[in-house]
Amino acid sequence: MFDAIDQKMSPSFRAAIEALYVVMTQVVSATKPDATTQVSKLPYYRETGGDFEYTPDGYTWTGEFGELLEVPDWHELAKTVAKRVVASEEAKRCAEELALCLSHPTHTLEAVEAILRRAGYEELAAVAGDPQRLGHLFRSFILEATEGVVHSRGVAELGGVAVVLPALQLELGDARVTLRRVTPNDLQKPRLATPFTPEHVLRRRPGAIVEVSTVGKRSHQEVQERIEQVVALLRLFRVGGVVELYGEIESDSLALPCFGRAHPLAPRRPAESYIVRADDEDSLRCFIGNLSVALPRSFFFFPADLPEADHRVFAWQRYCDALFQDAVAERRIAHAVMGLEALLLKAEEHSGLAYTLAARAAKMVGVLGKDAFQVRKAVRLGYAIRSDFVHGSRIRPKAERTLRNQFGGIGRFTTLILDCLRLGIVAFCMSPAEKERVIDLIDNALLCAKAHRELEALVAAVVRT
Repeated sequence: MFDAIDQKMSPSFRAAIEALYVVMTQVVSATKPDATTQVSKLPYYRETGGDFEYTPDGYTWTGEFGELLEVPDWHELAKTVAKRVVASEEAKRCAEELALCLSHPTHTLEAVEAILRRAGYEELAAVAGDPQRLGHLFRSFILEATEGVVHSRGVAELGGVAVVLPALQLELGDARVTLRRVTPNDLQKPRLATPFTPEHVLRRRPGAIVEVSTVGKRSHQEVQERIEQVVALLRLFRVGGVVELYGEIESDSLALPCFGRAHPLAPRRPAESYIVRADDEDSLRCFIGNLSVALPRSFFFFPADLPEADHRVFAWQRYCDALFQDAVAERRIAHAVMGLEALLLKAEEHSGLAYTLAARAAKMVGVLGKDAFQVRKAVRLGYAIRSDFVHGSRIRPKAERTLRNQFGGIGRFTTLILDCLRLGIVAFCMSPAEKERVIDLIDNALLCAKAHRELEALVAAVVRT
């Protein structure tokens, strides 16, 4: 990758880098504190010990305990190292040579200082200790400045899904994505423990790990976007409140350095979760490959310039509300039914809505391989629960008996309604047709075999899960 960049580096530039490294190591040796030097330290929490074992449902980890660590903060000393080295003649000569490599040679001495600050930090923390590392940092900066190419990476811990298979390699756009199971190292990784860090962040138990790596002009933004996209896709693969518990993003950019951590302020406990087993690998790969190119960007990215939300976005928002609303069951059912309404009812329809919605939902998911009669009964009952709820009533005793006797309880009933909505969202995302055309085709398919075949062809790209 750096062959063309290396050609831009003159022998004097390489010599300047080598001289810089010599000066930097000398300054580091003089700056690195001894036992009597006061260095600020950062508190970290680490869980260790215990018996870790993979199970068919994920993993178990018993007998673990936590410990507090104090890790030296080398950032201030690294700044000191960089400023002292920049004052040398070698730094000025390197800045002059660097300016010759760049089409817009502005702030080259500041760039040298930024490179030295990062290299100095690694030297102080004993991470690198390699003269070639300084050359690599300079080559990376030249590549960024001349071609806008930056390497960024991120990792996110997920809840609401348990991944049992070792690893699934994917490509989303220009990003390389790995979805994998949790390892003991993930659980024992030290975690920054400030006074404001919630306990659920320190003692989190993820069910899956997502790793993203990408190269591009906006690669650190791309990493976060792809993580959010994976979360959205996993929520649609099966009914599950997949959520990011914790995430880290790091960029190699020296012009716009980026490093960040993120976690929710309060834990989100989804009512539904699922397991990705080894025999799900092919179907999950196919599902993500098909849907990732059709999924509306507003499902996982929210800039101000996105087009106005449509029926798919409204249904998606209702689906997420139903997954995460920690409230009475009636509210979750109401959200799911309203999501189906966004997909399957026209704006001008005002009567017979329960019958129409149930018939269309049954036909749509029936084509996708579900029990159409069961779905029709469920949607009609769900619509009645939704209507009672918005008018301030709870589930009626007769409906409770139906839920218990015909659907196995309110939990299974809610999952069934959510699954209908999930399939509907996937079908409408994959379909190139407008909403009204799909609805008309569903209506015609109720009576006409030819329309039924057309409906099957229309949603043929939907992965049956």
